[in-house]
Amino acid sequence: MGACLLSLIPLAVQAEETSEANVIPAVEVNADVQEGDGYITEGKAATAGKLDVAVEKTPYSITVVNEEFIKDTGAKNIQDALVYSSGVYSGAFGFDTRGDFVKVRGLDASFYKDGLRSLYGSYNSVRPNIYALEQVEVLKGPSSVLYGQAELGGIVNTVSKLPKARQQGEIWAQVGSYDRKQLAADITGP
Repeated sequence: MGACLLSLIPLAVQAEETSEANVIPAVEVNADVQEGDGYITEGKAATAGKLDVAVEKTPYSITVVNEEFIKDTGAKNIQDALVYSSGVYSGAFGFDTRGDFVKVRGLDASFYKDGLRSLYGSYNSVRPNIYALEQVEVLKGPSSVLYGQAELGGIVNTVSKLPKARQQGEIWAQVGSYDRKQLAADITGP
């Protein structure tokens, strides 16, 4: 290792002496915007911030998990959809069929649906079906200025699917162990 250091020293001295003679030309990089933005959602407005401003320009830390990402990861519930979100721990209590339990920045999160509080306790709520959601948003940090009484860790806001501008639809089926069978349909239009 000492031999390598000794051989590098003359090169560094030589570079300082000829730095005026070697000028690197400027490099210009141009790129076209792709048609679909896929998982990148910073240019879209998140309803959790209650502002019609792109996520990248909001004064809050917001994570948006869109429908495409939910499908591609095979998420079966909100807890699964938030596994790859920074600052969110969605495996706090392990697998549980009663509800989604998420911690944001180490603290419990409040659950909202379309901007309105949806979970008031552990045993008086219904777990939302992930197939009926357009996206899941996580607003990290205190949000009482926007929502009134809320948890210090943050909130999880689920956004319901809304009608699309053009006619489209899909049918989805799932078969699993222990005689599990599930069928879903989503038809929309103007």
